[in-house]
Amino acid sequence: MRKKERAELTRAKLIKAAATTFDDKGFRGTSLQDVCEAAGVTKGALYFHFPSKDALALAVIEEHYRGWPPSVESLLVGSDGRALQALVDLSFQFGSQLVGDPVIRAAVRLVFESEFDEPEPRRAFSGWISAVDTLLEQSRQQGDVREGLDLAATAELLVGVFTGIQLVAQSLTGRKDMIDRIRHLWVCFLPGIRPDGAGHDLRLDPPSLERPRMVSPAG
Repeated sequence: MRKKERAELTRAKLIKAAATTFDDKGFRGTSLQDVCEAAGVTKGALYFHFPSKDALALAVIEEHYRGWPPSVESLLVGSDGRALQALVDLSFQFGSQLVGDPVIRAAVRLVFESEFDEPEPRRAFSGWISAVDTLLEQSRQQGDVREGLDLAATAELLVGVFTGIQLVAQSLTGRKDMIDRIRHLWVCFLPGIRPDGAGHDLRLDPPSLERPRMVSPAG
């Protein structure tokens, strides 16, 4: 194996170990020694890639960002180009990742706990809001969102509600009921943003599950 390949593998191993440790102990509770032990590397190897704990935490957050744009694009394809369904699917995908992916969980926790001077943690919310706003604008162009709706404010509200839901789910159930909570979010939220008379034709489940399409209990 070439030196560059070994270095890339070590860096990836450190990010994964750091994510697991940050997710478990938080930023303040994690030491670099904890990460080295979890990754099975020396401190020298860690410092070769990351000069500080801040730099390591920022790398975990950045690892989360890297997967965001492809997720939006792939969901648009998976929803046959229907942007509102893609937005619903995106929320379920992110919710599923919060349950099963330590990198995602750690990145979210670090965003809330961060005291960094760098812009990356603050960029998290602006990135999420921008992605939601884009999908809402496409949804309005497709006739799925009512005219006159303030899309920027709606995007901020949706991200804020989703953030609150995942925090409550983490506190009460360890996110075990995250998918049910997201489904209920959409049952309550969609009637307020869709045109009058819109049908109950959106799938309110993760894309991999087959259940009846609906947007409200009446559907």
